[in-house]
Amino acid sequence: MKKFISIIIIYLFAINAFSQSSNCNSFDFLDNCAQELGDFTFIKSYNVKLESAKPSSGNKTEFQYIFSKGHTYIIVVCGGSDKEMILNLLDKDKKKVSSNYSKETKQYYQKFQYNCNSTGVYYLEASFKGYNNGCGVVILGFKKPQ
Repeated sequence: MKKFISIIIIYLFAINAFSQSSNCNSFDFLDNCAQELGDFTFIKSYNVKLESAKPSSGNKTEFQYIFSKGHTYIIVVCGGSDKEMILNLLDKDKKKVSSNYSKETKQYYQKFQYNCNSTGVYYLEASFKGYNNGCGVVILGFKKPQ
C-alpha cells in the first residue's frame, strides 16, 4: 500500500511539473500577440523565460538589436501568466529610454512605440515585477520614415 501511495505522489508531482513547463509556450504567445503589430513590419521575437523560486525583482534577461535613426519601432510585450512583464528599452549606455510600465500610474502597457533619434545598439531588458520567474514573448517591429 505504501508503495502504491508513493507511486501516486510521484506521478502527481510529475504531472504538475510537466503542466507548469508547458504553460510557457512562446508560439501561443506569438500567435495571440502578433496582431498587435498593426501596420508595423515584424523584425524579431524574443522568448522570455525566467526561473527562480524566490520572490524578488532582481532577475532579468536582456536582448539587443541595432535600431536605425529615423525609424519608428514598436515593442509588443506578452506575458504568459498573471505576473506582469516589464520591458525596458535601454540605449547604448544602458540608460532607460522607454518602458511598457509607468511607475507613476502603476500601469502596464502591452505595446509601446519608440522614435529612434540615434542609430546604434539598443537593449531590451525583460523582468517580472515582484518575481524572479515568469515567461512570455517580446515582439519587435518597425516602420521606415516616410
